[in-house]
Amino acid sequence: MAVITISRQFGTGGKALGMMLADELGYDFADNDIIQRLAKEANVSAKWIRSFEKEAGSNLSRFISKMVSKRWLDRVLSDERGYLDEQIYLDYMVLIIAQIADEGNVVILGRGSQYILDDHPDAFHIFMIDEFENRVKFKMEHLNMMEGPATQLVKNEDKRRKQLYQNLMKKDFNDPALYHLVLNMGKIDLQRALKIVHTMVANKTFPKESFVTSEKSDIRVLLVDDEETLVEYVSKRLLREGYSVKATFSGEEAIEAANSDDFDVAVVDLKMPGMDGVKTQKRLKQIQPFLQSIILTGHGTIDSALESGREHAFKYLLKPVEYENLLETINEAYETKMELQNAKFREEVEEIYRSGLGARGIKKAMNKLQEVYGIS
Repeated sequence: MAVITISRQFGTGGKALGMMLADELGYDFADNDIIQRLAKEANVSAKWIRSFEKEAGSNLSRFISKMVSKRWLDRVLSDERGYLDEQIYLDYMVLIIAQIADEGNVVILGRGSQYILDDHPDAFHIFMIDEFENRVKFKMEHLNMMEGPATQLVKNEDKRRKQLYQNLMKKDFNDPALYHLVLNMGKIDLQRALKIVHTMVANKTFPKESFVTSEKSDIRVLLVDDEETLVEYVSKRLLREGYSVKATFSGEEAIEAANSDDFDVAVVDLKMPGMDGVKTQKRLKQIQPFLQSIILTGHGTIDSALESGREHAFKYLLKPVEYENLLETINEAYETKMELQNAKFREEVEEIYRSGLGARGIKKAMNKLQEVYGIS
């Protein structure tokens, strides 16, 4: 029963993606439903909630929250209506979003859900970003606005959201470490974003199209370990560093993944039920000859592991492994993989030109070779 939260920079199409996801997965879409529930709990109108959310985080809102006494408001309103300030709004929001998440199979749009459900075991947190100019264009197109008003709208909304999150959450909601996946909508369209998120939720993978800020974005890592907590931890850390990650929980599952996708480095636990790490990495090597495997093993098993799999594994690391050591080893393994692959490619290119094929034959052979090695 998955829960998907969508946070976004204003003007990236978050609501549209949320509705598309809910329709695609058969999930509920929690947006107006949150407002209705909050209005009922706070004993105020839904219109008041929408108005409050537009003003929340502004200087006026903070002034009212500090200076106006709830007891005074209670007397004026004679309990016919409720009262709402930023703290009460947050309290109700935590309660309602937690309730909605417990119901499961839901896409929740914004409202701090990435913080509220940070530790939820079945939650996937998505963040959508884009360049300021693109977000202005999005609003111009979808709201039929002129450039000047659209620019001011995006600026005002960015400022309001920043103030509200700082006041209520005490964190920067732009921090990619808060999310499983950050989508750069300047690079992909909504249909591609839908496919990426759908794949992630269905397979618990962390795809390459996630937002990256380093040169490691092309390194594809296959994780193989039956300890789900460890796999999730390493997956998140690698994703934050800019790697593409596929998480699997058995040797058999890893083999299946290797038959359908290409990887650069595999991190494989030695001791697993069913197919152990040595057999897994040997089989991976047969499927993808240039794939480099890093084996994680306990001290008592490293000698036998080395003897049985030395010719196939790139390196063995003792558990518990330090993350920085693992990261360094993954980078080294990737470099080795690329050196071997490039050397083999050059060798085959030279063989093609020595073969005596005509121009068309050489071109055809080169196209095939580039396809095999994934070179465009």
